[in-house]
Amino acid sequence: MQISPRGEIISNPIADTFELTVIVQQLADFITYGAEPQAARYLARKAMATSEHAAWRIKEQSRRIAELEQDSITDALTGLLNRRGFEGALQNALSEAQRHNENGAMIYIDLDEFKQTNDKHGHSAGDAVLQKVASVLRNGVRDTDKVARLGGDEFAVLMSRTTIAAAQNRATLLERALNHSAVDWQGTIVNIQASLGTELFGGLDEEVSIIQRADQAMYSTKRERAELPVIVPNPPHRVPSNQDEAQMA
Repeated sequence: MQISPRGEIISNPIADTFELTVIVQQLADFITYGAEPQAARYLARKAMATSEHAAWRIKEQSRRIAELEQDSITDALTGLLNRRGFEGALQNALSEAQRHNENGAMIYIDLDEFKQTNDKHGHSAGDAVLQKVASVLRNGVRDTDKVARLGGDEFAVLMSRTTIAAAQNRATLLERALNHSAVDWQGTIVNIQASLGTELFGGLDEEVSIIQRADQAMYSTKRERAELPVIVPNPPHRVPSNQDEAQMA
């Protein structure tokens, strides 16, 4: 263990372990060859202090490693899982589905006209939209479901132990919530538009295939939405006035 000029402890578990080994060897020599009790007590106290510090350092490094691992699977903007985190969760879900002979489902979400939002209002407005979408998804799923931002304006919900009916019902609720959401950006209301696709999977399915099928289902929904006719409402009915009747006469 070393002390810096500012009084800070400079150490690492390997160095502490080596120092502890040296102290223990010195204690063993004292016991073998005899030594003054005071010197032995000093070495014993030093050994305990070194051991405690090494344990603290190991705990701190384990905590830091856990934080770094969590950061590596988390999307910084939204706080959701990133693609790497989602793929890991999907692998676990597939293992559980195979072990218990159950099904899971993936809901693929893609924002419509998101590029136009960025172009018209700026990327900061786009970031606000992505954060709003993350909040809507997070609040609209079960505690056991996983929500991820796969990249750009693409999101996913991973449902384990479910049925196709339950997954489609969840997707309908999420679609309704998303398409009725908006962001107030500097006084301008930016509406959110999203298309969703749902795909059921079992334990024997492959990860890449599941993502591709869910993606295709989403694009099928997006095409259907694009092909819907634009309905222009009829102008409100107006009761003819006396002046209108006189002009028609």
